[in-house]
Amino acid sequence: MNKGYYRNIAGLFVLVVCFTGIPPAFADTNLLKAVVGGDIAKVKQLVKSGSDINFVDRDGNNLLFNAIINGKITMAKWLLNHGVDPNVENKYGAPVLITAAGSGYDDLVELLLKKGADINARFARYDNVSALMLAAQDGYLKTVQVLIKAGANVNAETTNGDTALIAATAKGHLDVVRELIKRGADVNMRSETGYSALFVAISEGNEDMVAFLLNKGADTNVADDNGDTALKLAKRMKNPDIINLIKNNGGR
Repeated sequence: MNKGYYRNIAGLFVLVVCFTGIPPAFADTNLLKAVVGGDIAKVKQLVKSGSDINFVDRDGNNLLFNAIINGKITMAKWLLNHGVDPNVENKYGAPVLITAAGSGYDDLVELLLKKGADINARFARYDNVSALMLAAQDGYLKTVQVLIKAGANVNAETTNGDTALIAATAKGHLDVVRELIKRGADVNMRSETGYSALFVAISEGNEDMVAFLLNKGADTNVADDNGDTALKLAKRMKNPDIINLIKNNGGR
């Protein structure tokens, strides 16, 4: 597993997709300014007067993206309820559902899905991550629950074979890990390097996470691409408590 990936993706995602604050002057139309300012009355007036509700700024963000990335969630809901495409992507290919889920806006995620957003849409620019993966890696339990209830694939993989479970494990979100497994996540799925969630928990030194994964059937005797088993990895990390946990669960 690319361990740095889930530590850094949130920051990369914001840098690439989310341009906060008032947009540049070249896109500074009255309608866009009203959206960014959260002025629904002004937006209603301008749209009624013929302004384009599907306006896209020079950065490739439509009004819905601009509302979300500026935290104007009431505005975003208004736009969705007045015909803005719930499956819109910006020029980087980031689906709006992923933007909302990656920010933990669970009620907006619910509305996007109600309006027809593709629950398993991917952000190809960043290893084909899904909305569920981003919500899981940032610990947004309610958003994770909303997505799973609506049918998100709990075992979907990135280009590198990482899953929502691996992402949540890497960031130490035990409540999310618990929910994912409860809803069918495969505890023994492995990334392209052979890392399972158990390997990630061991490498992070997270004893509670290791104990939970073992209790849920994590296999201690598979090997990663370097030939290391869970016990070998634990010994290399020099954590006696985790070493004992692995041994007590059949690790060799």
